[in-house]
Amino acid sequence: MELIRESKTVKGSAIVFGDLHLFVRQDRRRPTGLSSHKDYNANSRHNMCMVLARISEFQEAYPDEPVTVFFLGDIFGVDQHVLTDNTQRLEAADFLTKIKDMTGSPALTVWGNHDRSSKQISETELFTSLGLLENPSWVDLADSAGNIYWRWHFVNNNEYSHELPIIRHGKPSDMGFGTDGKKLRRKTLPTVPDVANGVLGHNNYYAGEDMRPHPGSGCIDLTTLDEFENIVAVIYGDTHEPSGDGWYKYSLKNGSEFDRYAIGLGSPARTSRAQDYEDANIMWMVSPDAQTEQEGTYKFEVRRFGALPPEEVFLPKESLKVKDGDSVREITQEEYENVRAILSGLRRQTMQGDNYQEAINNNLGEGSIPAEIAIAYVQNAREQHQNG
Repeated sequence: MELIRESKTVKGSAIVFGDLHLFVRQDRRRPTGLSSHKDYNANSRHNMCMVLARISEFQEAYPDEPVTVFFLGDIFGVDQHVLTDNTQRLEAADFLTKIKDMTGSPALTVWGNHDRSSKQISETELFTSLGLLENPSWVDLADSAGNIYWRWHFVNNNEYSHELPIIRHGKPSDMGFGTDGKKLRRKTLPTVPDVANGVLGHNNYYAGEDMRPHPGSGCIDLTTLDEFENIVAVIYGDTHEPSGDGWYKYSLKNGSEFDRYAIGLGSPARTSRAQDYEDANIMWMVSPDAQTEQEGTYKFEVRRFGALPPEEVFLPKESLKVKDGDSVREITQEEYENVRAILSGLRRQTMQGDNYQEAINNNLGEGSIPAEIAIAYVQNAREQHQNG
């Protein structure tokens, strides 16, 4: 499918959601969808309900304010880009139709790595062609009088090196409040003459070594990304664990005239057991028209998504054993956490077929206890997957 991207102006407010990864194949071999989950698809249905609930929550808070939904990519799928169950496809269509009915316009989305398929049309492409999703090049956020305050560039997966059409008029914006009700570290963006540009992106962005979670190898360092030199704020998906309850301030390493801000909202899908964080976040972008204080800027509010607790999503952790000298014992919690961190670093390396043992040994040292634990972990996961 050839992607024709247009730009548009949106009057009013917006709500931003992270990766949803809705639905996986569920059959006799995979009765729970994913081997680590109690019922992955039931969790997807919960998350769809939470998206609609968050929209209703905004509309109750601002009943006369128009609102548009932004997604940060990877709306569908985990290990495949095409849904194989027509019931799931109908549920997805109903979900996107409800968003359109509630807000008066289709949801706008960045395209993530799961939103395209080299073999056939993906779900995101399908629903875009049906008018239930749009992938604009950029969106200008404006008040009811048409005054533009922000241009949000929708930077699709791996397109961060493309030139961005920067807007040259606008105003800085209020950074709003954290989930605890307290103001974030800085109330307003720095006053930058004639620039109010932001990025909604889908890549493993980070903004310096102190930003957590660090996405590991293959990440995109915003402090060295010259293509974003005129960007004041970056809101990103792809990295599933949220970066925190507020913006992370950073500067370009080659020098900056102003501070910049980044935040990863996180994914409520939690596609692997390692993603046992409490919840993901969403972002309210509240227009000046909707604010009672009339500060003349957009206000940003970070709020909880409403994901299910990890213990309701995942099956109990498996017991892993390792040979320690002449005896065999269960690994400790500290060893488990260390191995999880190691495997997270290894996940972007090529480990096809049976060469995962070689890759682990090369990184951890053949015969070492960490290597043995990591191999046991991978073998156990492979056996669970093969046994359905």
